Amino acid sequence: MEPYIFSTTVDLKSLRRFNFYVNFRNLRGILPIIIGVIIFIASNVTYFGPGEMFLQDYIVFSLLGIVLIAYPVVIVLIRTKGMMARSEVFSEPLNYSFEPEGIRFWTEADLGEGEETESKLRWEGIFKVIETKDMLMIFSNRVNAFLVPLDNLSGDITKIREILRSQVDGYKLKLRS
Repeated sequence: MEPYIFSTTVDLKSLRRFNFYVNFRNLRGILPIIIGVIIFIASNVTYFGPGEMFLQDYIVFSLLGIVLIAYPVVIVLIRTKGMMARSEVFSEPLNYSFEPEGIRFWTEADLGEGEETESKLRWEGIFKVIETKDMLMIFSNRVNAFLVPLDNLSGDITKIREILRSQVDGYKLKLRS
């Protein structure tokens, strides 16, 4: 297999989409929102319906519901913005090389003394690969992934899919077409 080299840039929008994907695709991320919606609806039905509820209780429960709905979303937005601001890696294009032994990632960013600008992930070390309409996510474990936004990709996504299908076990792949 010839190495296939391409590059892309991870911007705030791509990182935000990844963080939303990781945080809200499981019960832990969705549960507070579901509970918040239930509390908000129950307080409105009780206050405006046949039940009795004091105005203070209605306000407290409605605010609690709104906080439970908004808090997880706001936290993800704040953390994503902080990640972009703190990391030099996102300021430069990310380069990828699909090689016979695995995937090599590197950036030209100056990370300082002793910091690695290159990573390698063996094919058998890939936890899973998921392709959405906006990006390709190559997970090394349940949470950490190498992101390949498709909107500014310098390579051919069809070629990338072919290589992934030939190198990664099928049950680990969720690719489009």
